[in-house]
Amino acid sequence: MTRFNYQRMIHDALRRVVHDALRETADHGLEGDHHFYIMLHSTHPGVEISPALRSRFPETITIILENQFWDLEVDDEGFSVTLNFDRVPEQLRVPFAAIETFTDPSANFGLRFEPVEATASPKSETPESDAETNPALQTATFPTHSSGDEESSKAAESGRPSGEVVQIDEFRRK
Repeated sequence: MTRFNYQRMIHDALRRVVHDALRETADHGLEGDHHFYIMLHSTHPGVEISPALRSRFPETITIILENQFWDLEVDDEGFSVTLNFDRVPEQLRVPFAAIETFTDPSANFGLRFEPVEATASPKSETPESDAETNPALQTATFPTHSSGDEESSKAAESGRPSGEVVQIDEFRRK
């Protein structure tokens, strides 16, 4: 058994990126074209949403932080924000562990996470790489937005996504 849980370390480091982006936004607002799409598991422990929202979004909900959001507060465990849903302000409390995807289309940047419970499951007796047992480590980032440059235009015409997908397996020793 290894002393270091590298899988957990990578997972925590990537969630820290989300924390830092939201903290910067809470402190200074969004600059330029930056905006965030955040998909979260509405049933995850610690997610606080109104009963009306929970009935509309029983499993997942995607929120957008762009032009109209208020009271964004970030701490080490998660964030809270007020958003309008059908012109009704709703306050949400979201633990970072509840986030499934975080994207900033203006930067062509995104992260995809597996549920925290999935990373804590016991390993089988057959040795496997961390990437085989945790899909979140196979693809840490994914393309989210075409920037309008020549490469993105070619990608759109060919039907393939633009941007670079980073495969963690590329960096593993064989």
